[in-house]
Amino acid sequence: MPLISSPMNNSFERHSSRAVISSNELKKPAHQAPSATRSRCHEAVNDNQDPPTCMSFAAKFGDHEAQDIYNLTLWAKKIFLAEATYDKPPEMAAFDHVPKKFIHVHIPTKEALSDAGDHHQVNTSQGFATTFLCHDEDDEFITYPPITDILHEMDVMMPLLHMSQYKDDLLNHGVTYVNNVIGLSDEFFVDVVGMPMGVIQSFLKVTH
Repeated sequence: MPLISSPMNNSFERHSSRAVISSNELKKPAHQAPSATRSRCHEAVNDNQDPPTCMSFAAKFGDHEAQDIYNLTLWAKKIFLAEATYDKPPEMAAFDHVPKKFIHVHIPTKEALSDAGDHHQVNTSQGFATTFLCHDEDDEFITYPPITDILHEMDVMMPLLHMSQYKDDLLNHGVTYVNNVIGLSDEFFVDVVGMPMGVIQSFLKVTH
């Protein structure tokens, strides 16, 4: 007797074959992601790492001086002639903004006057103030004008003050040069030299 397959049996066989194929596919090992995906993952990893050509800069501020168009043009010309760089300006007076010489003034620590028996006297035990210029580790003494030149100059500019009359008192108390005025009080000029207060201010302005 011949076997007759019913439509129901055929449908069951098709579903069974698909089920077997699907289960077999699940048993296969997972394939790696496409190359494009691997490239994106590789780029993501590299983003967290600094490239070997990365450079870091630390901010460094210094003295700045505004330059006009003429100095900038000169600077550019010197760079073209290899006589300057972007970081180092030309060796010229127009670009020399940093002081190279420092003046140190040494002032006696003790008072210029000492009170003895209610009389104001000049403290002659203390030496004169020494002022010198430090440059390249060499000390160059500065030559100050004599106090007599200052008094004569004031006589020319302000003849009514008669500044020459104070010459002897100043010289007798060691005020021989302009730098000797540093540290002296107004009381010294009033009580010792006999100079009025109004004249003292004019005298100190000229000496400083």
